[in-house]
Amino acid sequence: MVASIEIRPYESRDQAQVVALWSDVFRDDPPWNEPASMIRRKLTVQPELFLVTVADDQVVGTVMAGFDGVRGWIHHLGLGVKVSSPSRTAAEPRADSPAWSSC
Repeated sequence: MVASIEIRPYESRDQAQVVALWSDVFRDDPPWNEPASMIRRKLTVQPELFLVTVADDQVVGTVMAGFDGVRGWIHHLGLGVKVSSPSRTAAEPRADSPAWSSC
């Protein structure tokens, strides 16, 4: 049983676990979606909308979201096999995020 689940913004210490998760979950992604490159690009635009789900100190889910001024989008949602949808729910919308302030 999982002792604790936390949904929080991505931190640099999460990179290795996120890359491992995405490499497993998105095996058929095209080359331009290489995990480290996607992370680097996301951290330049609305990084507060890149969330991780952590269970017992392991990243088990991620969501990359965005807001273009009119619409909110979930761009990349990755969940480990033992996780349902708390990451997706947390991204709809992040009320504390400046990017969602005009929603």
